[in-house]
Amino acid sequence: RIHKQKEKFMTNKLPKLLSINEFCDLAGLGRTKAYQELSAGRLSAVKIGRRTLIPVTSFEKWVESQPAYQSGQY
Repeated sequence: RIHKQKEKFMTNKLPKLLSINEFCDLAGLGRTKAYQELSAGRLSAVKIGRRTLIPVTSFEKWVESQPAYQSGQY
């Protein structure tokens, strides 16, 4: 499943909304961290019924807002 999601990401065939699990697969994060990002306002989501969905535009902005890796920093 992860491979299929990353393949979609690489070919720009993402749906307009990502489930929390899809976001986690693409971002390489756990559900707890995803919900922390939502709570902190660094990521936005919409509710449709009981589902929490992340717009792809929000995901893309979130990725762009992440600090660049700097060698020796970690």
